[in-house]
Amino acid sequence: MYGRFSRCHPSKKVLRISYHPFNKPEARKHTVHPYFIREYQGRMYLVGKDIHPSKESKFLTFAFDRMKDVVVMNQGFTEEHVDQENYFRSAIGISMSGEQPVRIILAFNPTQTAYIRSQPIHSSQLILEEKENQCLVELELVINYELISLLFSFRDQVRVLEPQNLVQTMRETSERLYSMYHLSSLMGYAS
Repeated sequence: MYGRFSRCHPSKKVLRISYHPFNKPEARKHTVHPYFIREYQGRMYLVGKDIHPSKESKFLTFAFDRMKDVVVMNQGFTEEHVDQENYFRSAIGISMSGEQPVRIILAFNPTQTAYIRSQPIHSSQLILEEKENQCLVELELVINYELISLLFSFRDQVRVLEPQNLVQTMRETSERLYSMYHLSSLMGYAS
């Protein structure tokens, strides 16, 4: 798949991609204006504008290993200016759906503070306040799957304070996790 992209991109040819997202039962067809390739966690992605005749076109990322078929069309396209260096600047990972970055406030437990200082989550990170019982951190990021996964990787060492929609997402996911593990213990599954 990667070879087809490298042949079509310099000539700015439209792609017809059959793509199977990990969270959908079947592959879907996409008409794509390819822009650039991005590597993230060992996987290669095509970043391109998904063209829809009936709704607004938007930039999406397509994992090469999830492309089932790629056809290079004879049709060309006029490339919009996209700053590849800064396209993902406001995101953790590769999920960008046209969302704007928001102010995120996190409260870390004291045991995590030294780690957060030495290993910032993102270049936008600011330490707002450091107290004996917590460290308040501000980020300016798009809320996406990768950010939420990263926050859960801190387990009980972090609490999201703002924005409320992210607080709600973390709460609902935590409740589902609790239910899943609580139910398995009630049913006698080994832990």
